Amino acid sequence: MTIVHGNYVDVTLLDTYDFNKYDSNLLVKMGRQAQETGKLNPYFTIVKCRYKLK
Repeated sequence: MTIVHGNYVDVTLLDTYDFNKYDSNLLVKMGRQAQETGKLNPYFTIVKCRYKLK
């Protein structure tokens, strides 16, 4: 999401890290198995940035 406020622009980045259950990629399947057994935990990250416009 991007919002302009006067001389500034605010940017919000959202990122999730999770292994999709029905993905056919072998590496994703391995990650999903580790996630289901509790060896890996999915996470959600929010990063907010503010930049001054020139």
